[in-house]
This record gives sequence, structure tokens and C-alpha cells, in this order.
Amino acid sequence: MTEIRHQPDRMALSKKHQDAAAAAELERKRAEKQDKLSKIKSSLTPDQMRTYRQHFELFDLNGDGVINARELRKVSRQMGYRLDDSQIEVSTVFTAAGVAGKIFQ
Repeated sequence: MTEIRHQPDRMALSKKHQDAAAAAELERKRAEKQDKLSKIKSSLTPDQMRTYRQHFELFDLNGDGVINARELRKVSRQMGYRLDDSQIEVSTVFTAAGVAGKIFQ
């Protein structure tokens, strides 16, 4: 009788490796941005931090520590700026890729 061996699906293994590599790269970028943010925060005076916090809170309408697309659009319009969808998208992607919600914690 011949032995039947189950060969792992190469495509599935490749996808798992790609997913793991992508997750590791995202974590590396997050850590790098967090480090930059820590350096910036340490260079600010308490008065400057208060000022930045107050401005951040103007945009963070629901107080969740994140400025989402709806909040950005609403406050921008109140200030007289009409951002189109692509500008809003770029802004929110930039924020999401950074340290959204962790600026003043």
C-alpha cells in the first residue's frame, strides 16, 4: 500500500506569509510614527500642548479622540473651506495611517 501525504496548498501558505509580512510592516510603520509623535510631544511646552489639544477638540466633535471624515468635512465647512471627497479621503487616510486617537493620551 502506498502512503498518501497531504501537501500544503502553496497558494494558502504564500497568502499567510504575505499577510504576516503586511501585518509586520504595518506594525513597524505604526511604531515609527508613534516614536515620531513622542519626540514631537516631548518638545512641546505645556501651553503648546493645551493649544493643540483645544484645536484638536474643535474637530473631534464627538470626543472619541479621532477626527473622522464627517467631522473634518463639517468643521472645514464651518470655517469656510469646501473640501472635496478626495481631499477628505487623503486627510482621513493620513490620519488613519498615523496615530489617530493617540495624540493627547
